[in-house]
Amino acid sequence: MAYPPPTGGHPPSRHHGPPPVPPQHYGTPPPGGFPPPQAEGFLSGVPAPVYPPPPGVAPSPVSHSPVPVYLSAGLFIVAAVLSYVVAFANWDGTGGDPLSLAAVIGMVFTFQFTGNIDFAISATLTVATTVLAFAFVMLFRLNFARFVLGVVGLLVALYYGYALVYIMSFGFFAGPVLMSGVAFLLWLVAAVMAFLPATGRGMRRRSVPSAPAHPPWQQPPR
Repeated sequence: MAYPPPTGGHPPSRHHGPPPVPPQHYGTPPPGGFPPPQAEGFLSGVPAPVYPPPPGVAPSPVSHSPVPVYLSAGLFIVAAVLSYVVAFANWDGTGGDPLSLAAVIGMVFTFQFTGNIDFAISATLTVATTVLAFAFVMLFRLNFARFVLGVVGLLVALYYGYALVYIMSFGFFAGPVLMSGVAFLLWLVAAVMAFLPATGRGMRRRSVPSAPAHPPWQQPPR
């Protein structure tokens, strides 16, 4: 039995369901009047969702540069060698070398109290030996060594600052003032280097950082 053709409208489609949607070009809103879906990520300015790292994936350890550690230990070694040089230059106890005598640790106290140069020579050799031993320990990045060296360095720097004031109170003597000034700066810089945060980080061989707030595959927009 044949059905009569429709009296009006479009001819019946051979396809079932709604008519196909024509291809859309980039930037053209979809049909139906709905707004385009908002893109996420860098181009849109909308922050991408943050996902935690996958289970079982630990952040990789971070190694710190040991350069500040070696630099601080090297400065203490140079200061210890300088102390050995000025101590052995006045080993006979006569104080025949006034240029190096000003850099002997405790020489000002010898002039003020004891009057015996052997006290200053012994103090200089003791400090130099102690500092040299802990400086070599610091090269192996053991953290306690830098605190010992920092405290000793500050104490010796304070002494040389006092020695500078004491020497210059009698007049400006170029040689002794120069030697005391060089020793003061050397010990002070070495002590400050030992207490720097970069030196403390360099003492750690490796450290594991906390998980990042944004994993590498979902970085926030810049």
